[in-house]
Amino acid sequence: EYLDPAAADGLFGRIADAARPGARLAYWNVLAERQPSPALRSRLRRLNDLSDRLHAVDRAPFYRAFHVDEVA
Repeated sequence: EYLDPAAADGLFGRIADAARPGARLAYWNVLAERQPSPALRSRLRRLNDLSDRLHAVDRAPFYRAFHVDEVA
């Protein structure tokens, strides 16, 4: 949210570099949609079913989306 898209993508890339395969990254979006760019999708896979299921039961209704990505 507080990072512009390029800075957010750089952060996602650094997380993918540092994390072990199978590690999970969980994050919310409030107003601005921030996700890893398509260029990082081979390294960070969104777990759609898990993301949607957890967002449906979270207790923070002001968030627009909840994401869980897994390091490839």
